[in-house]
Amino acid sequence: MIRTITRAITRPITRAITRAFEKTRYLIDLNGTDAYYELAQPITFTGDFEVELDFLTVDVVGAVLVGDSHSTSYFVKLNETNINVWVAGVQFNFVFAAGAYHEGSLHHLLLRLTGADLEVTIDGVSLGVQVITPYTGANNFLIGNSNSVANYFNGIIANVKFTDLGSQLFSTFTSLDAGSSYSSGV
Repeated sequence: MIRTITRAITRPITRAITRAFEKTRYLIDLNGTDAYYELAQPITFTGDFEVELDFLTVDVVGAVLVGDSHSTSYFVKLNETNINVWVAGVQFNFVFAAGAYHEGSLHHLLLRLTGADLEVTIDGVSLGVQVITPYTGANNFLIGNSNSVANYFNGIIANVKFTDLGSQLFSTFTSLDAGSSYSSGV
């Protein structure tokens, strides 16, 4: 009788834990002052691509989610009222309501390039499409900062994924990736 009751209690808990681990999240907790991650290898997109990540913050001060150099590559920054995307020195703004994504909940960002159309969505809602001239060189991405402007992200960035849609190759960043490095001012 006790064994049956114990199984009845532990099975649902075990199943819930198993399901949680099947949906593994790689969380990067950044301090907003001097911490970021650097990818082990540059990423070069051969055409259409997607960059996606989850983020959580309560800080409304603009901070880089993922970026190389705003003047020569791709650069994605979260501000109080927009997602600011730089493509090789040209700035594009994708506007949303003030503070909408700074309330401490996890949000999903998707940046998608199709041809020359760049679309940004947050939580499945499009913030618009803008026509760009795609950058085709190597991207030495940092997560939580950039190589050109010191705007450190304060909060959580998770599940960063870069997908080259032309080749169907993708790279998922985890803090465990060989050659990736964490930096802080310590």
